[in-house]
Amino acid sequence: MTRIFIVDDHPMVIEGIRSMLLHLPKLEVVGHAMNAASCLGYFVNHSADVVLLDINLPDQSGIDVCQALLKRWPELKIIALTNLDQLTYLQSMKEAGAIGYLLKNSSLQEIEMAIGAATSGKEYWLGKDSIRESMQEHNRPLLTRREIEVLK
Repeated sequence: MTRIFIVDDHPMVIEGIRSMLLHLPKLEVVGHAMNAASCLGYFVNHSADVVLLDINLPDQSGIDVCQALLKRWPELKIIALTNLDQLTYLQSMKEAGAIGYLLKNSSLQEIEMAIGAATSGKEYWLGKDSIRESMQEHNRPLLTRREIEVLK
């Protein structure tokens, strides 16, 4: 049984993830925290195998929390679960020691694959392609060259 700990500052997100993971019999949500202090405090007396960690927390960044957790408990597998689709966040989490990165619109299957990879010691960067696509979409001009020519 893989033990999961969820860190997010939104109760609805925590409950949504918990409800999704109930469909996966090999996973057990052992706890949650809504801020960095509660997260770090939990691991003083408890443990988990995988931490699903939001990057935006009210008292400290998830990047800093990732570093702090892995400094004290290097056996933890940390997967960022965020709505931040900028490549710089993915790179920062990777540098902080996270083993995976998922966007909050990930499917249950994607979350399961990321957790499975993490428990096997493999990285899972699903967001990378999604982020690239998002960046390409944002960088597209509003009008094509041909449309600009027609307007002239």
